[in-house]
Amino acid sequence: MYVTSGVGLSPVDPTSANTGSQFLTANRLAPNPDASFPSSQQMNIFQTIDLSSYSSEIDTGSNYVELNFSYNAADAGDGGFVSMDFFDAAASPLGTGLVFSTESQPTSSGMWSSASLFGAAPAGAKSVRFTLASERISGSGSARNVSFDSLSAQLLDSLPPTPPKDVVHGNLVQFANNGAWSWFQDERAIVDAQRGQLIVGSIANRDGYGGESVDGHVQTTHFNLSTGVRTRYTHNDLESYGAGDDHNVPALLKKSDGDILAVYAAHNRLDGVEDDRSYYRTYDAEAQAWGAESEYHWWDVIPSNAPGNGGTTYSNVFQLSAEDPDGDGVGRLYNIARTNQSPHIMYSDDNGGTWQYGGQLTKQASGPPSSSYVNGYYKYVSNGVDRIDLIATEFHPRDYNNSLYHAYIQNGKLYNSDGVVIDDNLFDAAESFDPGNVSSTDDFTQVFQSGTSSNSRVWNTDVQTYEDGSISVLFKARAGGFGSHSSGAGDHRVWFARFDPQTTEWTTTEIAKAGGQLFPGNETDYTGLGALHPQDPNTIYLSTEIDPTTDEQLAHHEIYRGETADAGQTWTWTAVTENSSYDNLRPIIPSWDENSTAVLWWRGSMDNSHDYDTAVVGVIDRNQEQLGEVRFIDATIDNTTLANGAPANFGAPSAQPGTIDNAWGRRTGVGNGEGVFTADDSGGEEAPRLKTTITDLESGEYEVFAFFWSDGNQDWQIEAGFDAEHMELYRTRGAQQAEAEQFEIAPVLDEGLRSLYRAYVGRAQVDEGGSIEVLIDDSTGGAFQSAWYDGLGIAAVQPTASLAGDFNHDGVVDAADYTVWRDGNSPDSSQTGYDIWSSNYRRTAAAPTLSAEVPEPSACLLLLRVAILIVLRRPLL
Repeated sequence: MYVTSGVGLSPVDPTSANTGSQFLTANRLAPNPDASFPSSQQMNIFQTIDLSSYSSEIDTGSNYVELNFSYNAADAGDGGFVSMDFFDAAASPLGTGLVFSTESQPTSSGMWSSASLFGAAPAGAKSVRFTLASERISGSGSARNVSFDSLSAQLLDSLPPTPPKDVVHGNLVQFANNGAWSWFQDERAIVDAQRGQLIVGSIANRDGYGGESVDGHVQTTHFNLSTGVRTRYTHNDLESYGAGDDHNVPALLKKSDGDILAVYAAHNRLDGVEDDRSYYRTYDAEAQAWGAESEYHWWDVIPSNAPGNGGTTYSNVFQLSAEDPDGDGVGRLYNIARTNQSPHIMYSDDNGGTWQYGGQLTKQASGPPSSSYVNGYYKYVSNGVDRIDLIATEFHPRDYNNSLYHAYIQNGKLYNSDGVVIDDNLFDAAESFDPGNVSSTDDFTQVFQSGTSSNSRVWNTDVQTYEDGSISVLFKARAGGFGSHSSGAGDHRVWFARFDPQTTEWTTTEIAKAGGQLFPGNETDYTGLGALHPQDPNTIYLSTEIDPTTDEQLAHHEIYRGETADAGQTWTWTAVTENSSYDNLRPIIPSWDENSTAVLWWRGSMDNSHDYDTAVVGVIDRNQEQLGEVRFIDATIDNTTLANGAPANFGAPSAQPGTIDNAWGRRTGVGNGEGVFTADDSGGEEAPRLKTTITDLESGEYEVFAFFWSDGNQDWQIEAGFDAEHMELYRTRGAQQAEAEQFEIAPVLDEGLRSLYRAYVGRAQVDEGGSIEVLIDDSTGGAFQSAWYDGLGIAAVQPTASLAGDFNHDGVVDAADYTVWRDGNSPDSSQTGYDIWSSNYRRTAAAPTLSAEVPEPSACLLLLRVAILIVLRRPLL
């Protein structure tokens, strides 16, 4: 590494120090250009600090070392690493080291960020080594765009109190421990209310859990709404650009016969003729099994005189019950996908048995840039009867100053927003392409005109239609003007558009800041995105790195719920996630009913569309029920056995890390009660599966959780499930941090660097005096993937208590209830009803409690939780 003042570095690097006049950089351009670095080559420097003068304090085992630093890591191809390692008097390592990686928290171009690394100083430590490193993660190059500055280290006799991390307001459910999606395929999740299933599509990536073995897996997760049990299916292994690609996610449709159709494609795979394929298969709901995969080949049927070239991506499937040309009582099925750069139609009149080519939906808009590779981006929504609405741009916002347009399909024709026909035969481009017979966004109704000096480069996010004829749209624009490719990429804005069926006019309103581009690189218009509520036109959910209430810059993208009482002109915001360790991105809301909402998103780290380590998660709100406080049940040698019920040999309890012996150990002096069960403390091992049993329960329905510990600088993991066939692996990406207010009596939640996390196992129905069994396993991880299992939790499920002013029965009096009153749908639509709502605004229904007695934590632990921590700082560096 080199010391520099910032002169001569690449554009992503800082040009000045964070403090002072100089800083450390791994960029080889600092002294002079040089040959390219090979991939995975690491450069590092370290400093070892003598701790012998602090031996009397450190040997108590209750001290910590804190390293503070600033860093710049804006190049996704490079990674920066800060590590802390302790050594004894013989210079032998003590315990496992701690590592901070910039991959999980990259910076913006040219900007500095600050972070801290905390380490518990083990008894006998005589020195600590701090290492700064950089590594080329992908590709090769002549620079390592990683820099460091402002380093300081200190010895602490206790850690300062910190706010809870990974807060989720609601019960976080993990649907896939490795998965993500793009946003131009729909529906990515559907609710089959008749069979009590929520079905979620996603794509796994090699950077996530499972690595290469699951890379590119096209997945659907069937979530049982009664039991919470998840069953995951893999449909294909589609890799684009060398890896699992979020574009390859399946589009899902519940057909009129109750079966589920899934359609997917490999994003511009560019591998011979494989580009031309849409894959599809059907889930037999009665047999509860997926049928064989079939292929539809686009290039075989697209007319030879049709323009464009390129692969297939973005599946969008619909069924229109009113369209039944063959009179068999089954509505026509559609899939509209992008191929040859434009949207094309395939349709089926025999319920998906066979498919026909329907022609090119639209042609290229006028005035294209020569560099554009795609003729617009389209979002669709259907009423399932006779209409498909679409929102479109002209091109990619990277290439063109897009505006936003609307049209709809009905009776085989294409109409603008005013109901004027703009294409009187949607299918006349199937046999031969005549540009005179195909419309473009030039013919659509313009919803939003981009500006040249502001509000440029529009991109569509979501569209929904409602029973009153209104249409809502979410889209984004850069706050700045249409300048260079990267100009304004650090300030994107969220916009809301609404079509009023009474005035037949569109209105548009800027409603929030989205922040900068999602990750460094070419896709400067990627943001966190948002979702419109399918049943409630006055509710949306956003992912943003800017607090929409305070405009505060956040460490990561968080999910916010927005509500409006004036058709989208103003919004009130409520955080769904807070202080997250990773980004929360691309929320979606599948259509359900007026009393139930499932908000799904994925959380983790993403370098680009085919490099991500993310888990698919969500919160399910059922307005007619509520959860009681959680009762924590400590896992002990009395209630925990091997999975087959045989006694487990946990060995003698110890305060030290366990050895690699393929067995669970008992770690004392940590966690709750008698301590925690641990595995993989010192490296990867295969510990036997455990079973914890909760007995003598009152009759009722319970939500069930597994509690595990995680170190803030590592990636601790655990598996849990009701049975061996439905085990889920959990990490901080798929779990929420436990909070005191969630419990009847709060257990120990924080221990310095470690925090207690809550993983959702499922829902159990119990008879009087019955029991609940949960299986627990380690993940056969490594030194940074320990499994620390502490216990289980249960929360009673009961009907929502009656609450005055809660007109939509969701357990809280908020703006949504005002909308019910305003629309005349409340029990009292007079001024009296408004007064009831107003006087109870922001009240919530009381949650039920469990009557069973719970042992209280020890008095000393209670004192620790309420004590004011006095942090003594002694400089080390």
